[in-house]
Amino acid sequence: MQTPYVVFVDNDVKVGKYWLDPLVRCAEETGAWLVAPLFLQLYQGDLRIHMFGGTIRVKDDEGRSAYVEKQQIDGGILNIGSQLTRQKTDLIEFHTVLMNMDAYRKLGPLDEKLFNSAEHADLSLSVKNADKQIYLEPSSVVTLQIPHCLEPIDRDYFALRWSESWTQATLDRLAAKYSIPPEDLGLRKVGIWAREHRQRLLAEYPRVHRWIGTTLYKIFLRVIGRPSEKKRNLRLYPKYENITNRNIYSEVISE
Repeated sequence: MQTPYVVFVDNDVKVGKYWLDPLVRCAEETGAWLVAPLFLQLYQGDLRIHMFGGTIRVKDDEGRSAYVEKQQIDGGILNIGSQLTRQKTDLIEFHTVLMNMDAYRKLGPLDEKLFNSAEHADLSLSVKNADKQIYLEPSSVVTLQIPHCLEPIDRDYFALRWSESWTQATLDRLAAKYSIPPEDLGLRKVGIWAREHRQRLLAEYPRVHRWIGTTLYKIFLRVIGRPSEKKRNLRLYPKYENITNRNIYSEVISE
């Protein structure tokens, strides 16, 4: 059976009522290859705007090779949402996105050498380079349910997906694919974000955190966390921790 669209939806989001129809209607009316909703986030009872588009490019303001990714609204207060309208964007995330199947037929499958943090950027850049449109549709609302801790069943794979080796392999692939210097500040910022994202959910030193404060605690985790995570992942996933040149998600999940 042929379908004109496919929708990617994360397994930890809550979709709003009648969330799908606005995405399809936007695609039909604009011809967009990608359409994303308004992303909200719920964390410890605090509901905010998570993201509503942004910019993505691989050149800086002087035309030099560089990685530039910036969200238009990041953690904004909720009442901003009433002012948002359908609009074009350069950047979406995969929490929920509707894709025109013409995009898949033209671009092919997602890049299997991007293991984390850059899949959305690569797809956004690919659509942009194909001179096609990406739209935001705020009448469709999706809420990310951000956990303050991980369930035991998720913990080990989370540690691998966001491991140093998989993050570095992703950044190396992005740099090679778009001719970005490996030492680029934008890429380094992505690596720092990935590390802090991982440590926020994996770290278990609450007394140290209370004692030294958040700033010093982040430094503490960077020093202490890396070797312990590496050792743990080598024990849990000896076949996968250092294999970074092929698709291994399905193999990890199946074991």
